[in-house]
Amino acid sequence: MKLEIHCAGHPDDVKRYDMGALREHFLFEKTFVERETSLYYTHSDHVVFGWENPAA
Repeated sequence: MKLEIHCAGHPDDVKRYDMGALREHFLFEKTFVERETSLYYTHSDHVVFGWENPAA
């Protein structure tokens, strides 16, 4: 199982982020991977979401 946590950025800092920094801090990549359980937590939205795809 994989757990990925994204911490909230301060609004003054986020204003100065370029596209690469925005992607690094806010984008959840590879969310739906076969044969893997993934959980994600984001401090900025206080949301936990996940995906489980058992072996076929």
